[in-house]
Amino acid sequence: MSSEDVKKVIGYGTIHLEFFAKLYQMQIDHHLYFLHEHPHAATSWENKAVKKLLEQDNVIRIQSHMCAFGMQEEDQLGKEFVKKPTGFMISAPELARRSELPCN
Repeated sequence: MSSEDVKKVIGYGTIHLEFFAKLYQMQIDHHLYFLHEHPHAATSWENKAVKKLLEQDNVIRIQSHMCAFGMQEEDQLGKEFVKKPTGFMISAPELARRSELPCN
């Protein structure tokens, strides 16, 4: 992929992310919940709209591993669980507490 194509994909992704941040804020404003999932190390966590959501008292960011949710991958050696560190931004504290599941 060319550097121009990479810039386009990142631009589209940013528009998409910021659109969902607006929807999440609407849900908060109407006392509804949301759950946002993205790889834990993704640069999208540094997006201004995401940071603004995370500044709110009722929005929590946690880290879990996808193996705790049953994610598996199969290769020539067989099927194994995938650790994959994943970030969740959640506006429901009890759901956040129950979703913070690390694997060893």
